[in-house]
Amino acid sequence: MANTELGSDLVLQPATPDQVLVTWQRHRVEWGKGLTPEQYLDRERLLATREFTSANLTVYVLVPRADPTTLEPLAHCDVFRRPGVRIAAGSTVTVTEGDVYSIASVFCPPSTRGQGYASTMMTQLYQILRAKPGCIGSNLYSDVGPTFYARKGWQTYASRTIVVPVAADGPAVAASIERLDRAAALALSEADCQRFKQALFAMAARLEPASATALPASYFAIFPTASSYDWHWARATFLAAIYNQVPPTTFGIRLSTPKPVNATALTTTDSYVLWFHDMVKEELIALRTHVAHRADSPALVAAMLAEARRYGFKRITFWQLHEPALSPFRDHVLTVDQLDPRWGAHVVEREDSLPGLADFGAQEAEAPCEWLCDDRYAWV
Repeated sequence: MANTELGSDLVLQPATPDQVLVTWQRHRVEWGKGLTPEQYLDRERLLATREFTSANLTVYVLVPRADPTTLEPLAHCDVFRRPGVRIAAGSTVTVTEGDVYSIASVFCPPSTRGQGYASTMMTQLYQILRAKPGCIGSNLYSDVGPTFYARKGWQTYASRTIVVPVAADGPAVAASIERLDRAAALALSEADCQRFKQALFAMAARLEPASATALPASYFAIFPTASSYDWHWARATFLAAIYNQVPPTTFGIRLSTPKPVNATALTTTDSYVLWFHDMVKEELIALRTHVAHRADSPALVAAMLAEARRYGFKRITFWQLHEPALSPFRDHVLTVDQLDPRWGAHVVEREDSLPGLADFGAQEAEAPCEWLCDDRYAWV
């Protein structure tokens, strides 16, 4: 994907500390609504201390090659490194664990828009990431429709959300629901991530090589690491103070039958949700949902509705997942038909946060990659 937009006098490079500060100051207008400039910088400084950011974030700036330290970058974006896996069924079945680079905060200042700088930045970024040792792919979430990033190499995927409105009165919360504080939620997330990997490796072991007449198939997943949840929860805790809310103390729920002897272990009968309090949109967002049995879904949703009601939120949301037949997660997603129709659950097509994936292991003659468990935890 050669850079045909603008000349070679522009280069995309990691930002200096001073340039990072400039990017924060600039993109507050897009992603800091309701925050003062000082509050937004405080939030960015806080997030920079979290493991998900401090160990894995690179801010890239597009600058003139002749002036690489300029404090007027033409465009910029954030790129987070995180672990994932690519499973390919060609003449043989291969499993490749590696780095996935999640792109966020793609921004051009108003003075440089419409001049091809964002296009040039994404073309160069695709080349940079694809050349990184150990990189298997990249994901992003588009707020500018499905076309722009698809042209740059990020395939667009389905983007639907299950919405359940929060009523003044709601269903009772089952006594078997366990509310998870931060420590318990992190412990569950670590156990879930291990089981997530094991399920994918077991799927790979069941795959058959592609026949001579069939296109190779590939499957891609981003691991749901504890550090990614911690990053989301740090955002929620910071914004609670800004919006005069009580800081969250419950970060998820688990439904276990029977109760496990080891509280940090997961069993095949456990259903659970890890969530994020969105103080700005006034909604409780499911980051990761695992439904062990369809009959567990109403209890999970009822507990989420109760938590949302505590905060005066308007809705709870789940990203609707579209798992292929071979996916180990296909039978564990939450669907509208599992819920009481009186609750008003419905599906909407998202106009923002449209998922895109660049599969760097893809061959030219290959079926589109299947993105497994494209749940909200993968968003940045």
